[in-house]
Amino acid sequence: MNKNIVALALTASLALSVAACSGNTAPAVDDAPQEQPAGTSITQSPDKYTWYIKDYVGMNAASVGYEAIDGFRHDAYGSGNIKLIFVAADGTYVDPGNDDQLKEHVVTGQNVKPNTEMKYEYEVDSDGEEYDNLINFQTIDEVVLSVDKVGANGPAAELTEIASSPDKYTHYIRDYVGRNLAECGYYSLSGKLADAYGHGYIFFDIVADDGSFVDPEDEAQLAGYMVVAQSVEPNTEIQMTYATDSNGEEYSNLVNGQNIEAVTLNVTKAPDSGYPIGDDSGDEPEASDDADSETAPAHDAESESASSTDFRAFLDTYEDFMNEYVDFMVSYKDSGDTASMLAEYSDMMARYADMAEQLEDIDEDSLSADDYAYYMEVMGRVTARMAEIGQ
Repeated sequence: MNKNIVALALTASLALSVAACSGNTAPAVDDAPQEQPAGTSITQSPDKYTWYIKDYVGMNAASVGYEAIDGFRHDAYGSGNIKLIFVAADGTYVDPGNDDQLKEHVVTGQNVKPNTEMKYEYEVDSDGEEYDNLINFQTIDEVVLSVDKVGANGPAAELTEIASSPDKYTHYIRDYVGRNLAECGYYSLSGKLADAYGHGYIFFDIVADDGSFVDPEDEAQLAGYMVVAQSVEPNTEIQMTYATDSNGEEYSNLVNGQNIEAVTLNVTKAPDSGYPIGDDSGDEPEASDDADSETAPAHDAESESASSTDFRAFLDTYEDFMNEYVDFMVSYKDSGDTASMLAEYSDMMARYADMAEQLEDIDEDSLSADDYAYYMEVMGRVTARMAEIGQ
């Protein structure tokens, strides 16, 4: 990969801002665990805008989706994907990147019923033309899966069905109770744990029952806790407003206000953290002999497929992020009061650092020719958009 292009991309990356808090409750939603019979027939997608949630019940956890760059499990749906959250009944951390641990678990329930419709809206360019694979909004971002040890036949974790978002302005607070704390969000440079909601996000205030400090940057420590209560009820409505340019036109993805900013999570020690995680969970693999290389292609093909899906999902996220950056910078340039935008700028810089860290994790030498071509295509569009800042 061209490191100069990556360096340019890193220099440019920024993010979003949030505002004050309160909330209204969404219409009542059935909160019973959504256990479904195996083999549900899933409706075929009629177009790139409409998809139907799969039936994950009965699947081995290692067979579900793929580990994405953000450290969570995702599953591809057309040009986009959804995040998958594993919840064990006892609060154990089930590491989405540890295949050995995942193979020990089976999916026993899901909080979104199979065949639930999910709709996409695509980003458009400056001429109003729709991008082929850049999603601006989707009605379902996440599916929670209860898991249990293979053969245990224990009770499924209780799951709450969360209302689908009708538009990019409206989202609903998720149910974090019962989750392992490491599966609740990501560490932001604001010094807090956060979780994304559309183009916005909320912060978590963590309160341990014994008064201990829980470091949101320490994933191993997070994995040692489970959530027992939250300060904002699941399905409470979040309303977002978007910034406008000098002509009063609304930016497609630049949030400048939302009515809920933070949620307090009360946590207690989980019985088993599930750590160590991912590649740190075992010994370094031994180098294989040339004679054993004949067995490698099948495994490599599977890895390459997962890597390709993961990499392209990240590039889509990156392009969406850079569109936000350009929108903000144009707004900043046209503003007569840049001082009032400094808070937003600082917040974007914090998200920039998160993006930079994700980019650094990419093995540049492992990209296939197709992935590199896709990378150049995305960078070409990003470069074209960046030119708008100087116009």
